[in-house]
Amino acid sequence: MCLLAAGCAGAPVAVDYDPQTEFLFYRTFAWLGHTGEPRGEPESLPGTRVHRVVADALARQGITETDPDEADLWVRYRTEVRTEVVRQPRYVESFPRPGRDRDVHDRRDLRPFRTYIYVDRTRYFVGTLTIELIDRRDRRVVWEGTTSNAVADPTSPRLPTPEAAARIMAAFPPMHGSVPER
Repeated sequence: MCLLAAGCAGAPVAVDYDPQTEFLFYRTFAWLGHTGEPRGEPESLPGTRVHRVVADALARQGITETDPDEADLWVRYRTEVRTEVVRQPRYVESFPRPGRDRDVHDRRDLRPFRTYIYVDRTRYFVGTLTIELIDRRDRRVVWEGTTSNAVADPTSPRLPTPEAAARIMAAFPPMHGSVPER
């Protein structure tokens, strides 16, 4: 069920938040869903599972779900799949050509020299899941968690996994006085 590599075990989680925000004062949230999802469309099964994981994590902190117009926090997520390339240098020996390459004046200057070019060795796909908590009154993101990992099939739908959402939500709320990871 590794549709998005963020769901695979062991992917690191990065968290960023507004250190001026007092997360203890938030009591309600509303789910905005998946960024880019058309309004009124039914949520996918993986999206529903992510919704459940996020709602459970927030409920453990005393934050319950309510109507979007009355919520303290809005919650949304986004997914992305991008191509990564590992480029490695490859060394090539070249010989200067008399009369064409500069600094070649006689036969003694015809020693080979080494140069390198970059060769694309490995091409792979990286899936990313980001969960954002938005202060409804200020309309600004106050907390964000992200995880990424390699994806086997980039043509599969960009669906998040509940495991990835659980790893992200395990970092909420930030400890008072801690510095956000960058």
